[in-house]
Amino acid sequence: MRCLASLAATALVFALAGNALAAPKDEEVARARVLDQQGVRAYKDGRYNDAIRYFSEAFKLGGPASELWNIAKCHLRLDEPEQASEAYDSYLMQTGLTPQDKAEARGELEELRHRRSILTVASAPSRATVFVDGKRNEPAGTTPFSFQLPPGSHKIDIELAGHKPFSKEIEAKYGRAIIVDAQLEKDPNQPLPHTPGAPGAPAAPGTSDKPTATPAWDFGGPKRFTAKAELGVVFSKLGGLTEGARLAFAVSGSYWLVDTPRWAAGVGLLLHLTGDSWSNTIAAPITGPGCTQSIANTESATEIAGYGIGTFAYRLTPRLRVAADAGVGLAGYSAGAVGGDLFVPTCQPSPGAQAAARLGVEASYAFLPYLRGTLTPLALQVHPSYGGARSSPIDATGAWVRFGVGVGVAVDL
Repeated sequence: MRCLASLAATALVFALAGNALAAPKDEEVARARVLDQQGVRAYKDGRYNDAIRYFSEAFKLGGPASELWNIAKCHLRLDEPEQASEAYDSYLMQTGLTPQDKAEARGELEELRHRRSILTVASAPSRATVFVDGKRNEPAGTTPFSFQLPPGSHKIDIELAGHKPFSKEIEAKYGRAIIVDAQLEKDPNQPLPHTPGAPGAPAAPGTSDKPTATPAWDFGGPKRFTAKAELGVVFSKLGGLTEGARLAFAVSGSYWLVDTPRWAAGVGLLLHLTGDSWSNTIAAPITGPGCTQSIANTESATEIAGYGIGTFAYRLTPRLRVAADAGVGLAGYSAGAVGGDLFVPTCQPSPGAQAAARLGVEASYAFLPYLRGTLTPLALQVHPSYGGARSSPIDATGAWVRFGVGVGVAVDL
């Protein structure tokens, strides 16, 4: 991201010379340069309102388009995204910008205009049902609660038995928080339901008729980023060789491209480590090329696999969600001397890297708004055998397939 910097005199003069109007006088050039330098100093000191005034005056005197960029940065520091957006728009209208300048400004604008807003909905009485954008078959929640909204116009409907429905049009913009507080009026044509726990109804014996507070934060599915770490057990079939249970570890990061109250889809990266161990039941030679000492009869190695993944998640309840991921990547092997049942004996192995594929299924439960416990009942990985794999009497040259289960934690940001 471009940083604020004092404009060089030559750059300023060049920009001023390109002005469509008459060339400014030398005194104006000097004044613009001084104002720009004062703006940079005010910005570094955290005096952003002062910096805006300096940069604005410098631009009026014929300063370059970068003055508008600086003004936008000041407004962002002041948490004024609307004014920052206007400054970026003005910047993009200037002549003489390079393609890189335009791309960077458009990127800043896209980030500003796609910020998601937090909508908090409350009602009196509480425990009313909230619908968003007319989705009657998918209630967003029960008041009071909060959830994320994508930018744009939305319609909020709030309904409670025995009361008149409440509707409001809202605009989610620049990530600004939105509060809807509905004062629900009683509807004489809809009598209150007389069931224990309902508003206005007597409480059941041994219970309180006081409404149960709903947390004013959202368990609702993925946020924009998710980081996850997981420890598991893997069962592997390495060609014709079947291994027992081995420990595995995985870390991943995902960016959610689409996030609705019910489902989300995103992309990410996953790193998976698996420990392998095998014996020498076939009495293979304990020496080979490059060996100055014997190869152990019980050997171990670590597989390191990295994947680019796509993930789809569906929320079953506010706390519980299920997800599936699929991806492709590369798998590599870290081993010293190898031989035994799995490899042709050598002390200079060259297993290489193999294209790999992965498929996973996950269930998770939100203990806190940003913390989930995860369970992976199935993780499948497959790739061709590594270079040097034995072909007889055990054939390890076929596909290497791993089935795993795991538990972990995920943090949503």
